[in-house]
Amino acid sequence: MTIIHPIETIPSAFDKSFIADWFAMQIVSGDPNLLDALQSEGLSRLAHGWHPWARTDQETPEGDWTTWLVLGGRGAGKTRTGAEWIAQCVRDGARRIALVGETYEDAREVMIDGPSGLSNVGLPEERPSYEPSRHRLVWPNGAEAHVFSADDPDGLRGHQHDTAWADELGSSAVDKGANQPNVFLDPKSSESARPHHSDGNRDDLIQRRFLEAHLSFWAEEENNPVSPVYGGPMVSTDHIFLYTWDARPFPDFPVRKSVWSDAENWTYGHWLNGRAGRVPLSALIEDLARRAGLHAIDASACTALVTGYVIDRPMAARNALQPLFDLYQLDAVEREGVLVVTPRTGEASVGIASGDLVDTGEPLLTVHAAQGEEMPARLSLSYTDGLSDYRPGLASADMPGGGRAEGRIDTAVVLEQGEAEGRLATLLAEAAAQAETARFALPPDALAIEPSDVLAVEGMRPLRLTQIADGPWREVEGVLTDPGLFSPRYTGLSGSTAAAPVVAGPVSAAVMDLPILPDGRDGLFLHAAAFAEPWPGAVLVLAGQGDAAPEAGRLEAPALMGRLTAPLAPGVTSRWDRASVLSLHLPKGSVASLDPAAVLGGAGRIAVESANGGWEILSHADAELRPDGTWRLSRLLRGLRGTEEEAAAGALVGARAVFLAGAVSAPLPPDWLGREGDWQAGPAGAAPGAFPYREMPVRLEGASVRPFAPCHLRAAPEGAQLRVRWTRRTRMGGDAWAADVPLGEAQERYRVSLWSGGKEISAFESGQPDALVDPAGADELRVQQISAVTGPGRAARLAL
Repeated sequence: MTIIHPIETIPSAFDKSFIADWFAMQIVSGDPNLLDALQSEGLSRLAHGWHPWARTDQETPEGDWTTWLVLGGRGAGKTRTGAEWIAQCVRDGARRIALVGETYEDAREVMIDGPSGLSNVGLPEERPSYEPSRHRLVWPNGAEAHVFSADDPDGLRGHQHDTAWADELGSSAVDKGANQPNVFLDPKSSESARPHHSDGNRDDLIQRRFLEAHLSFWAEEENNPVSPVYGGPMVSTDHIFLYTWDARPFPDFPVRKSVWSDAENWTYGHWLNGRAGRVPLSALIEDLARRAGLHAIDASACTALVTGYVIDRPMAARNALQPLFDLYQLDAVEREGVLVVTPRTGEASVGIASGDLVDTGEPLLTVHAAQGEEMPARLSLSYTDGLSDYRPGLASADMPGGGRAEGRIDTAVVLEQGEAEGRLATLLAEAAAQAETARFALPPDALAIEPSDVLAVEGMRPLRLTQIADGPWREVEGVLTDPGLFSPRYTGLSGSTAAAPVVAGPVSAAVMDLPILPDGRDGLFLHAAAFAEPWPGAVLVLAGQGDAAPEAGRLEAPALMGRLTAPLAPGVTSRWDRASVLSLHLPKGSVASLDPAAVLGGAGRIAVESANGGWEILSHADAELRPDGTWRLSRLLRGLRGTEEEAAAGALVGARAVFLAGAVSAPLPPDWLGREGDWQAGPAGAAPGAFPYREMPVRLEGASVRPFAPCHLRAAPEGAQLRVRWTRRTRMGGDAWAADVPLGEAQERYRVSLWSGGKEISAFESGQPDALVDPAGADELRVQQISAVTGPGRAARLAL
């Protein structure tokens, strides 16, 4: 016998997540076979085995399949699943395996050497060794796995593999993310890192270019030949999965940082939500121009990505395009009949030596520096905030040393605040550089130079040409520029969504068959209470299943409800129980200590689900909030309103506790007495019979009309017999401290019974609170008041 044998024979209903607890229990139980196995190889197999510990969604799917996709977020166990699957394939006879990663380095770090890689899973004696010079992994049984890089697809040709393990396709949205596509930024992770040579700035474009390169490569037939055997391409482009699409709704994720702790990671991460729908600026400009009739346009150099652009009224094409040119710092020139739009880069494309300047009789080079008062004091940018429900956004910044004027760029471009602030910073930097302008003349044959060209003029910084006047010479004007002026930096994730919609979800409800409360009306009643967060406005309790079940009650406000975190021991009644403690957890709300006189007057009543299936009614005087968030209620009054039997049974951990101040009573037809079945409760307005309604078992025993047990039961010898006397209790109006309490029933009737060894041996009825009985052979006497509705009620007992 080995350790693994009993593990494999666990019943299928036993959740694998509890296997460690199960194993520990077997050890504690002292099973000799199991303890003997601890000294065998079985212990090693248990520690390093995969099947006993894997989640169900990590197990190999059944059936005849060719591709198995493991889809999950970071930390879901994808790498461990792949490594264990390959290891099992080797045990089952696979001899040639392909390991495909983004790069050779990525494949080795993740698939082989990582904590869940092939070198670290399975029995130590079965693990493979890696030969880095040959990109090969070799198992002791002779199986081989060859490592391949996605950037070298031709390396896959010629191999005949039994199976393959491929990594996901994706890149983070960070500068130079394609250098290391699997690297991610996460301050909470020990693996957090920037890609090689990255400056850490957000870059959605590199993520897009990375995916476009992969997808376009496999779309070409010469790179992805069609198989003559099965008639399909080597790589099915319909089954290329990108990392990562998130099930959380955008833009709530990532804007709701209070809900998702990893929201900040979206900024530079692999997420495609909120990015894949962006369009290239080039496509937007060309589309706007062509709609206006201008088809000879080339904006392919404009590589920025745009989330959206709003045109809310008829306007000229120039008016639609100008805000884009201003915001993204673009220039347009006509070349051979085509309007060419290019972004400013500050990179010089033409060099001009001092000898190339034309002497016009004026200084060869005139430089003018604007004074502070000529510069704007502040620059503002209006936009549409894509992370704030598309509300208008405004970014502004002061110009150091500026004058009094304010500059403003109004756009309808959809941006994030971090994008807008980054763009505004580049606009300010360019405005400051443009404070210096220069004028000079070039020979008339220098026709290759056009406005928007950047010249490297000897002895000064690069100059972007803004104007050219042709005559005997070419008189040019320009502004100083620099390559560092046009690289906007994302300033951070910021946004605000509208209040989250209140969705009516399931409610926690309790339908209680309780004795009549002091202020209640006589009749057949059930008490109902419910809690939900958020509260749906009202909760319906329906007496049955399906969408046609009759309404039994309507709850307009939530009740204070919780569950016991420790057992409630059986307790004494008719006096303060100073020994028992009610320990419970409340999902919301608080409890206050009560004055003992108020408790005796009926304050603070709580219904606690008893171990015998009923509900004990009790009250508390002292309430204490513990450091762990649970409540400790003590100095209790137990077994109130005829629930002495429930007090004697106590309550278990997890039992429900309902503060009756928030419960409502629902009158029911008398013929419902004895009904048993599933009821349902859910948000008013939702369709019953399905989610979000929840079903609950209800049995109507009629506690509200059941007589209380008589009290002060006593017996005295009277000849050879016993004279038994008791005091009547009433369900209604018994707190007036009169000589006798109201009857509360149609007529005064009692059932008197004698018992021996737990079996009834005789019984009779009495019309008054005393009786003469023959105790021969009996060891117990019971007295019950009789109700015309429910029959005998709870019994008072006397040992003979």
